[in-house]
Amino acid sequence: MDQPPPPSLREPPHRRVPQAPELPRPTHDVPYESPNTGTIDPGMAEREIYSLWGPPIAVRRQGEFTYLYYRNGCEYTCGTEDVVFLQNGKVVDAVLRWPGHEYSGQSSSPAATPPHGPVRPGGDTLTVKTPSTP
Repeated sequence: MDQPPPPSLREPPHRRVPQAPELPRPTHDVPYESPNTGTIDPGMAEREIYSLWGPPIAVRRQGEFTYLYYRNGCEYTCGTEDVVFLQNGKVVDAVLRWPGHEYSGQSSSPAATPPHGPVRPGGDTLTVKTPSTP
């Protein structure tokens, strides 16, 4: 009979890395109304945002970053909820689409803003070189 390998030679058990629960993806927009409105500012603490907008529908934490997700009524057409980004517990950015949620800082994705960067003649292009044959 085969003996199992000694403990020092066995593979360590695979640890399941905790993951945030998946939010169900919307199939259509649902109008959103809330009495919790107001403007958040860069540097605000997480609890200050809760006092203005109430609790988020989801919170994600990764290292020094925290992501707060709020309904906006265009989750399907916008492709995302409203998101507030915190670094070390302080607001550093927000991507907002619902009119009741405002951000006094410069958003990395304000509504109706064209892409940044230099204009490239001919638009964005991709050139693929064929592999050379020996």
